[in-house]
Amino acid sequence: MLPELVRVEAFDGALAHVRAASLVGVASAGALRVEVNAGALSRSAVLALAGAHGRFALRGYIASDSPDADLFTVIARAFCDAAARLVSRGLVREYAEREGRFDTIRGELVLDRWFGPASPDGGSPICRVRERTLNIPEHRMLLWALRWVARDGLLPKATRLRAGALAARVGVDDPSPPSPVGVRSLRRGGLFAAYAESVDLSELIWLGVTGGQPGQARVRGFLLDADRLYERWVLGLVGRGLPAGWSAQGGVGWSLTAGDERINRVMDTVILDDERRRVAIIDAKNKDLAEGTPDRNDVHQLVAYMATTGCRHGYLVGVGAVGPARVRRWSLRGGVGQITVVALPGAGDVGALEEAGREWWSEELATLAGRVGAPSAERFLGPVSAPN
Repeated sequence: MLPELVRVEAFDGALAHVRAASLVGVASAGALRVEVNAGALSRSAVLALAGAHGRFALRGYIASDSPDADLFTVIARAFCDAAARLVSRGLVREYAEREGRFDTIRGELVLDRWFGPASPDGGSPICRVRERTLNIPEHRMLLWALRWVARDGLLPKATRLRAGALAARVGVDDPSPPSPVGVRSLRRGGLFAAYAESVDLSELIWLGVTGGQPGQARVRGFLLDADRLYERWVLGLVGRGLPAGWSAQGGVGWSLTAGDERINRVMDTVILDDERRRVAIIDAKNKDLAEGTPDRNDVHQLVAYMATTGCRHGYLVGVGAVGPARVRRWSLRGGVGQITVVALPGAGDVGALEEAGREWWSEELATLAGRVGAPSAERFLGPVSAPN
């Protein structure tokens, strides 16, 4: 069943060499447990990026002497801590309507469904009551994630016992798995602001064990998409400090048509100026780009985006550098534009990755704004010098 997720390329009798595209974590089938490392990002970097777009931070849970701790173990510990804080603070109750037969008449009688003792439904009347309840989507999500942690035999016993005790305190009895639509509608603001951290972590657990689908993916274990995490991190990085009116949009659709046929793709990040013109297209790559020579397919993809959208500045942002970012620029003939290949230090401590990313983008944005003539770039970025 593991080939659904990973491919074993070689086996020397002791070690299995596994390729898993962008997945990272642990895949399991019965007694077989395979630890999966994907791409060029370290596990500590993956953990940090997993928390970079939620209301939580996992860096404090990464032991300095064991940076490659099991992803699920670290996330489960953080989730139990967040759930414990939420339960101690007090869970939100909401009013909900419920119909049923009670020992005494309560609320509103449903007369159109009861005709006295001769009613086909029986002798006791049906009542409609409005009462405060804990059975709300956010609590059902927490309960599902806590129960999952509690019964995962590969987690430390102390973590499993704590998750089971917290599940008993949630006060809801609904073990059904959440749906993708239900997960997207969970509340994290206003009255539910205190829920943000624990709900985000429960969503991360749901994503890791199901792959984003209802129920459990067969023989999945706990796997995260490192490529997607890196794409989201790069989007957040380049969205900071933009000139007035500029924006960074992720997951922008792109398509080619031929008659009734259509080829659909998604651009990772597009930078738009104050007139909604495409200033730059950025493609995040969980690959070692330290040499500055990109893969041919990556170049073809980015050039297609640039040529068909009229954007002259394209970026391939990967990892593999040691220390500061390594940058190499490629000019495209025919006036198409320029591709910049960037390698950030993603194989070690995430602090180095974040610092190098901030320094690179601060310098790059000033140059980019100067190239496209952003009228308010100096106000936001300081003096902008002309490109070399």
